[in-house]
Amino acid sequence: MTKKFQDIETPISQFNKKELCDYIITNGSLASQKLLKLAVSYRFAYDHYSGNETGGSIGIKEAADDEEFRMIKDIVFTIVKDYNLLRKELKLEYNEDELKTGNPSL
Repeated sequence: MTKKFQDIETPISQFNKKELCDYIITNGSLASQKLLKLAVSYRFAYDHYSGNETGGSIGIKEAADDEEFRMIKDIVFTIVKDYNLLRKELKLEYNEDELKTGNPSL
């Protein structure tokens, strides 16, 4: 038996971290100030990190590499907190732990 794998591209599979930040910035009027600032910061780091062929100098690349993961984590946690805060304000069911920590519970 032979297994074959096929990559299927969909809008979801094509969506990456930079596109997420671009989406947040494009829709900035709907984002919290913290989320918007994180997205702008991430876009700068993305433009300069070593995985990007157009990255900047070695010192800038090292700093951007260190910050890239931290910023994505902060973006996700901020989205989770903001989502739960909006649900709370709308008197909908929300997760108190997620509201406090931003850590998504699965």
